[in-house]
Amino acid sequence: MAYYTLGGANKTILKLYMKHITIIAFFISTLVSGQIGIKSLDEALKNPNKVTHLNLSYQNLKSIPESISRLKNLTSLSLSHNNLDSLPKSIVKLKKLKVLILGSNAFKTYPEIINNLENLENLDIGYLDLKVIPNTIGKLKRIKILRLKGNNLISLPESLGSLEALETLDLESNQLTSLPSSIGNLSRLQSLLISSNKLNNLPNSFTKLVNLKVLLASYNSYNQMPELVTQLQGLELLSFEGNQLTSLPKTIGNLIKLQRLLLKDNKLKEVPSSIDKLHQLKLLNLSYNELTNLPKSFGNITNLERLNLKSNQLSDLPMSIENLINLKVLNLSRNPIYKNSEKLDELKSKLPKCSFSI
Repeated sequence: MAYYTLGGANKTILKLYMKHITIIAFFISTLVSGQIGIKSLDEALKNPNKVTHLNLSYQNLKSIPESISRLKNLTSLSLSHNNLDSLPKSIVKLKKLKVLILGSNAFKTYPEIINNLENLENLDIGYLDLKVIPNTIGKLKRIKILRLKGNNLISLPESLGSLEALETLDLESNQLTSLPSSIGNLSRLQSLLISSNKLNNLPNSFTKLVNLKVLLASYNSYNQMPELVTQLQGLELLSFEGNQLTSLPKTIGNLIKLQRLLLKDNKLKEVPSSIDKLHQLKLLNLSYNELTNLPKSFGNITNLERLNLKSNQLSDLPMSIENLINLKVLNLSRNPIYKNSEKLDELKSKLPKCSFSI
């Protein structure tokens, strides 16, 4: 008997996650290419005009000298994991700076001087224990990647909607109870990470995010998946894990480009039949819910490769499931169906390429 824990599936999800969370990809690519080889400001200042990337992370720094402004061609600066509570005034002279990583420092408030870096495209101010983001953040007109993860934010300013170049917005692990209505103005947004907050709704303007491909809304306070999510037909990865969902919108079949749907650890009792319209779906995680059956047409999701139904109340599966000819992994463990060996043997015979976990 084969056992499978969805580890491979998680790796697949991570790859897609990485694709859109380009702030992580930036670090990987630059480290591999050696572009962040300089880890000392003194070393950088020996030949300041040739330095484009500077990594001063993990150095227990309490301040950055004003002389950093001599690095006229600097495009990327990482200052994360230090003890900084301010930035030098001269940092505004770094006119070519595109990437600024400030996460995990000792800033008490948002460093407003950042707003003067007019060419900034990638800003990480995660894990600073910030409680407020000022309206002035709207000045960062060229910002493409904004990471606010791991702060103590309760709300966000409406000026966030002014960041019209934004492609990735990471708001995970805060205390947010709502999103600003202006978020609908972020027409270029491709990845929105709002997991681990206190959200239970989305603004009506959310439907304007027509280019959104990744929405991670796990571990919030949703009792229902907002139906307006199903209007975002460009979504490829959707996660509402760890909420209190009791049902899914019947319109979920509108998400015709969806490849990965993660609904683990909710209170779902059924799945709407319209899910059979998700013809691009490759991974579906419905584990740790309260499902007693699946739609008869479930087998129409013929591109499905990985299906996790662990820890539900399934005593049977629809006959159409044998149509899932691309299914590689099926996890049925901790369901009543495991007691019916005859049904399982029949299913295994019809899905010979599938690895079962019972």
